[in-house]
Amino acid sequence: MLLPAGGAEAAATGAARPDLSRVVLRVGVASPTSTATQDIRLASKAFERTPYRIEWAAFPTSTGVLEALNADALDLAVDIQSTAPLFAQANAKTPWTRKTAPFRAIAAALPPVEGGVGIYVQTGTGIDSVKDLRGKKVAYSKGSSAHYYWVVTAKEKRLRPRSTGRR
Repeated sequence: MLLPAGGAEAAATGAARPDLSRVVLRVGVASPTSTATQDIRLASKAFERTPYRIEWAAFPTSTGVLEALNADALDLAVDIQSTAPLFAQANAKTPWTRKTAPFRAIAAALPPVEGGVGIYVQTGTGIDSVKDLRGKKVAYSKGSSAHYYWVVTAKEKRLRPRSTGRR
C-alpha cells in the first residue's frame, strides 16, 4: 500500500499530520497485455482514503514507465518487469553507480513460474531445439523479458545471440 511519508510516525507519536491535500503522487503502471492488476487495485478502494491525490498513468511497457520516471514525469513506478532496469542500465550513455542511478528499486518480488518460459516455433519448420535457431530470425521486443530470456538461453546453448537475426 502507498502511504504518505511520515504518516506512520505521526500516528504513532500523536504528532499532527502534515496537510497533504495538495500533494499529487504520480504513479506509472506497466500493463502490456492486461489491466487486470490495476482493475483489482482500484476495485479494492485501498487508495480512496489517502490524504493525497494519486494520478495513475498506464504504459504499454515497463521500459516506458522507467523512461517517464527518469524524465521526472512520475514519482513512483509499479508492476515493472525485472529486466527493464537491466536494459536501461545497459543502454545508459555512461555507466551507473549506486549514487548516479536515475532510480532505485525499493521493493521486488519474484512471480511464481511453474512452467517456466517457452520459446515457440511453427510446426513443420524443422526446428527441434534452440541450436536449430542458428541463422534464423528470433522475434522479441528489445528490452523486454523475452529479450533477456533469449540472451540467457542462447548463452546456455552456446549460441551467440547475434548468430540469429532479430525481428
